[in-house]
Amino acid sequence: MVAARQRTLTAAYAAYPERFVRRPPVAGAPPTEVWINKPPDPAAQHQVGPAAPAHAHQEALQ
Repeated sequence: MVAARQRTLTAAYAAYPERFVRRPPVAGAPPTEVWINKPPDPAAQHQVGPAAPAHAHQEALQ
């Protein structure tokens, strides 16, 4: 996959070198993990108590 990406970048550089102002592009290694919403780490979870009833918030506002 990295080799195919590098071939594409090399072809783009050959066709449009003015778009790459510093140096020819180099394909990096893909990330080891990709998450949209990372699952929680079981070791980092902590116990959360029950939420206060809704009426408690109303009384605090009065």
